[in-house]
Amino acid sequence: MKVVLDTNVLISGIFFGGLPRAVLDAWAAERFELLVSPSIFDEYVRTCDRLSSSYQSLEHKSILALIIGHGNLVPDTTSSEPITVDTDDDKFMLCAPGHEAIIV
Repeated sequence: MKVVLDTNVLISGIFFGGLPRAVLDAWAAERFELLVSPSIFDEYVRTCDRLSSSYQSLEHKSILALIIGHGNLVPDTTSSEPITVDTDDDKFMLCAPGHEAIIV
């Protein structure tokens, strides 16, 4: 199965645990293939960097490095028209269907 992780799921898994952490653990156990585009990864990095100032004891850079090393980097897809009400989410909506993936 191919999965595109919404930034909220990734961030919650890294910083807060719970079910989002179980999703990251499932990826680490190779239960699914993680797809990430450059624009999605950029959002992951910016969000992690912003939150790390409040949660200094949590290490996020190793997970970002794992995503680069073991995730499947796919090209960004663009659209001339907005797809969602929150256009920041368009990158996820464009990435998943083009690669037969689901968004979690």
